[in-house]
Amino acid sequence: MRRHKPLWLLALHVSSVTGTAVTVTKEERTMVTKSEVLGRIQGWPRTLGWNAFHDEATSQDPRDPTLKAYTHCLIKPVSSKLKITPKPDSSGMYRFLDCGLTVELDHVKTWVVTANKTPDLLSHEQAHYDLAGVVAVDICRSILELTAKSTQVLMGEAQKWLNTYKPEWKKVDDRYDDKTEHGDKKFEQQAWKAAIQWAIDAPVYGFGGLALAVHYGVL
Repeated sequence: MRRHKPLWLLALHVSSVTGTAVTVTKEERTMVTKSEVLGRIQGWPRTLGWNAFHDEATSQDPRDPTLKAYTHCLIKPVSSKLKITPKPDSSGMYRFLDCGLTVELDHVKTWVVTANKTPDLLSHEQAHYDLAGVVAVDICRSILELTAKSTQVLMGEAQKWLNTYKPEWKKVDDRYDDKTEHGDKKFEQQAWKAAIQWAIDAPVYGFGGLALAVHYGVL
């Protein structure tokens, strides 16, 4: 039996994965609870049904005519919720009072080949959406924990975090499809579903753990 290394050993921050990630020291951060973060995420958790997908007779991916379904997820900032402290704290630092992110589907690009609608395929697509959810949680936490000596620097750091997570999200999402062959490999699908559930349940930086697992070949 193949055994996977426990993911809790990899529950480090995603900034450890590549040298391009933003570096923020422990002294510059203030911890935010998971419930505080989840309360700022709209559209996730959500259970998908086939009614969220538009029906097609054949694959809509010109690169892969055998593809049975595609889930196109979006993470959008809620600009009205991005609020900064009006004055610096006693250490001279500004931080975000609030932020908000929305996880949603691009329904135009989310489709399924009608003849292939099965519970197993829907479960595979659900995991794509859940992966977007844990990415959003990590982004929101990162933004809320940032501090800087000016509002301009703070906004710049927030944008860096958004830019840092995008390529990591795509890398993990692509690896999920590659390793599971879009859900056709049952053992790998079960392993990935368990890993994504671990990330959902993780108290901090669940996506960071997944990204490291992919980076080091655990997943």
